[in-house]
Amino acid sequence: MSKIQDMRELVNLHASGLSDEEIAERIPYRNVDWVQEVRSFLELPQNFPIRSRRQTQKPVQFEFMVSHYEANKKKSRKCLKCASSFESEGPQNRICRPCSKKQSFNLGQEWVGASL
Repeated sequence: MSKIQDMRELVNLHASGLSDEEIAERIPYRNVDWVQEVRSFLELPQNFPIRSRRQTQKPVQFEFMVSHYEANKKKSRKCLKCASSFESEGPQNRICRPCSKKQSFNLGQEWVGASL
């Protein structure tokens, strides 16, 4: 195998959670020093993070964020530009469609930009 193929194999073996010694045994004509040198060159961590197989519990804050988003998803809101009521698509949608199509905005007492 070429050096590039060996490096690809190293990355794959490293991702599977093998140690440097185990990787060196599986790649012919390569030793532990070579594996450590290439791993540091590629900026791979010494111990690849292995995901736990047991289910993790979602943090309470995440549950609150999801429930808060679902509660505020679709409802009638006031437009931030013209103050008219419209059916919003979610908490991220605070400007009605007609105003979002305009390319002008209010800068204090003065309107700036062009209207389409």
